[in-house]
This record gives sequence, structure tokens and C-alpha cells, in this order.
Amino acid sequence: MYTSSTERNSKKGMARTSDRLSLVYIISVIMIIGSILSGCGDTQELKEVDYTETYRTYDEVKEVAHTHDWKDATCVNPKTCSQCGETMGEALGHTWENATCTEPQTCSRCGITEGDPLNHDWQEATCLEPKTCSRCGNTEGNTLEHEILNLSCTEFGICTRCGKEFPALGHDWQEATCTEPQICRRCGLTEGDALGHDLCEPEKENRKGATCTENGKYDEVVYCFRCGEEIERKEIIVEPLGHNPGEPEIENEIELTCTQNGSHDEVIYCIVCHEELGRETKIEKALGHKLGDLVRENEIKPTCTEEGSYDEVAYCSVCGEEISRKAKKEKALGHKNSAAVKENEKKATCTEKGSYDEVVYCSDCHKEISRKTKTEKALGHFMSAAVKENEKDATCTKKGSYDEVVYCSVCHKVISRKTKTVKALGHTTTSGKCTRCGETITEVTRSSGGSGSGSSGGSSGSGELVWIPTISGSKYHKKSTCSNMKNPEQVTKEEAIERGFDPCGKCYK
Repeated sequence: MYTSSTERNSKKGMARTSDRLSLVYIISVIMIIGSILSGCGDTQELKEVDYTETYRTYDEVKEVAHTHDWKDATCVNPKTCSQCGETMGEALGHTWENATCTEPQTCSRCGITEGDPLNHDWQEATCLEPKTCSRCGNTEGNTLEHEILNLSCTEFGICTRCGKEFPALGHDWQEATCTEPQICRRCGLTEGDALGHDLCEPEKENRKGATCTENGKYDEVVYCFRCGEEIERKEIIVEPLGHNPGEPEIENEIELTCTQNGSHDEVIYCIVCHEELGRETKIEKALGHKLGDLVRENEIKPTCTEEGSYDEVAYCSVCGEEISRKAKKEKALGHKNSAAVKENEKKATCTEKGSYDEVVYCSDCHKEISRKTKTEKALGHFMSAAVKENEKDATCTKKGSYDEVVYCSVCHKVISRKTKTVKALGHTTTSGKCTRCGETITEVTRSSGGSGSGSSGGSSGSGELVWIPTISGSKYHKKSTCSNMKNPEQVTKEEAIERGFDPCGKCYK
């Protein structure tokens, strides 16, 4: 069926309008659902959209259906929505910082630049200041040197640039030499006279030593000690030395033997030039054999029980030729007793006997010659220094006690045990209080303390000083060296007695 172009276009337009309305409807529904689920957004405008209006496009619906997401204004752009591009207000504009010598005008907000740097405004360098920028104060290069006019050793000068005056330099004297007077290095002025040469002792140069047959020579030279200049030179001739014969030397030697003659050349050389001065050949007659010491060969040494044998041989001590040989025998040696040794030894103890075998062996063949069993007495106990055990310290009011025990220093068994008492220490008072136990002392207490008020450690009475051991021992002594005491303590005799020590039997006979 034929359809005109007008009808076809009309149908196409209606189809596009229908598609557009469907798309708008779908987008609107999606956006309403999204707003409800997210709990945000303004849906009022969407509800008022007339979905029958055919002119609504996707962009128009989108514009009606969103909340602006504003981005801050910048120097060149106003506040702008990132979704729809709508703007609000005006751009901020640049905040310019002034240009400097090295940087152009710059916005402090966005960093954009405009124009060029100002460049340095240089002030020329002077004698005192380097080249300097009048704007920023930067410097470049160094200060200029003064241009001084007419400055000399004796005249002052002026700087033609800055006008500064400089004092006269004064002379810069160079020391006088052997040939020149003192002279100023700056202006050339001289003063005084030349020093003249100071001659050294003559020196020898270009030496050529004389030989036994030829002349020698050398230059005798005189130099100035100060400047080193050569003052005089003479050639000196030395006469030949002549030959100096050495001791005769032996050459071409043929050694003589017991049966053949020997010979050698006796030669004399000059000890300086080594030239041969004379030669003489000498003959030595054969020596003949010379009997040397007898030696043993093929020796079988005798033992303690068997004979030995050997050949007694004589050789020539010069050529080593055998002159004679005799067979000899030696008797058996027999056993030789060595020092007795102990075997199967059982050492004696403090309470039990010991025993051992006294054995004698042959010192050559080591066979046993004799064996005897011997006994040793029990050693008995060895008393060590007495030690204190179960010690109970004395207090101000109570006695102390300890066991004085003596052990055997070998088997460590107890040999003796004695219980000893130590007297109460008594109170030591200061301001009515015992400094040892802290008890408050009354007059009644002091009178019954047993040691007297004000006493220190019971040191009252005669005041005689004695020595007591600090490691072990129960005696007090007059001398610190008695009984080999180590680190003894010196106390009064009364204190020693109170602490349980008895008098030494050696010191108090």
C-alpha cells in the first residue's frame, strides 16, 4: 500500500515522541527510587513533572531532578556545580604579589605568573663594596682594587677612585751579598758596602786516583762560604804509588796422599792492582799411612746373661785405608740393681696401716731381681686450727656461746669439741640510752649491767692491750706475731677474757 512522504514523516515523529516520553518516564522513576533509598534529594520537582509534555528532553529532566554539587570559585571561574555546570557569583580574581628582580608578578592563590622579572638594578662596584643591586641587595663579584697614584718607599699615595690616602711603604731591603751592597727591592736604593767573599777550606774535585804505575790528579778548589761562588781552582798531580806485594797465595794445588806426592804454586800479587809479581812451584813428598784410633765394627753388645763380640779395626787417619782388623769378645754383664720402686701401694690413713711392694729391677734388661712387701704405720690424726661452730652471739645482758672444734686436717674427723661461753657485753650508754641494743638505761640498770657505765666493749680495769686471732684460735697473746696469726685484732685484756679467750701458754709462762 502506498504511503505518502508526509504520512511517513508524521508516523516517525509520533514514534520519536512516544520513545522520548517512555525514556523520560523510566529515568524519572529510577531517580525517584534512588532518592527514596538514599534518603536525600528533593523529589518534589519530579512529582510536578508533566510526563505528557513532549518537549521534555533527558537533559531537561536531569536538570530538574538533582541537587547542586558546588565547587569553590577560583581566580578565573565563579562557584560552579560539578553536575550541571550552573554558576553562582563571580570569579575571585587574582591576588598579585609584586614582581622581584628574579621572579615575575605571581598570584598568591593559584600561582599563575604575569609579565617578566624586574631584573637587578646594579650599582657599580667601588673600592669598598662589590657590585650591588639597589632593589634586592644581592652582590656580584668583588670590590675594586685601589688605584694608588705616586705611592713609593718615601712618598704617600692617593687612590684616584675613592681618594683614600696611603702612607709611604718604607724600604724593602734585600740583604747585602758578597758583591752587592744592601738594596731596596722596591726602589733600587743601595746602602752600605758589599760584604766581600768568605773563603772556605780548599776542596778536592775531579779526583783520579794514582795507580801502582800511573799518575793521579785532582782539582784543588776554593769556594766562598757565603755565596758558593768558585774563587780559585788548581790541578794537583799525584805520583804513582808503586806495587805493594801481598802475602804468598796457593794456586794449582795437588793434594798429597799417603802414597802420592803433592804440589802447588806459591804466587805473590800486588794488593793494590792485583798484578802478579812472582810465582814458585813447590813439591811435597807422600806422607805415608798414619794410624788412627781403633774403632769397633760388627759389634754385638753383651747382655746381662750373654757374651758380646766386635771387630777391632785400625784405619789410616789420612786416607782412611784399613790397616788392621782383630775379632774380640766381651763377657756377659750380669744384672745391675736399679733403685727400688714401690708397687701395689696402699697408702696409710689416720687410723689404718699402709703397705707396698719394694721391687728392684735390672737397670739394663729391666727384669725383676727382688720383691719385698713392706708395711707403714697408721699416720694418726693431724690437728688443724680450732674453729667455731654453733656460735651464739653475746648481747648486752645475755651470755653467748660456741663450740670450739678441732678437726683432723687429713681425714676431717672431729678430734675434740668444747663448748665455751662468752660473757654478756654490757650496755654502752650515751645520753641514757644503750648504743648497742637501744634500751633506755636507768641508774639501777647501769649499776647491775656488769660492765660499768660509760665502758666501751668491756674495756675497763688495768687497760693492758693484747692480741687476739680473727680467723681461728682461742688464746690471747702479748705479741701479734705469736702462733703465726694473720690479721690479729688488738683489744684490752679484760675484753679478750670477756669474749672467751684464754691466755697463751707461750706469752704467759
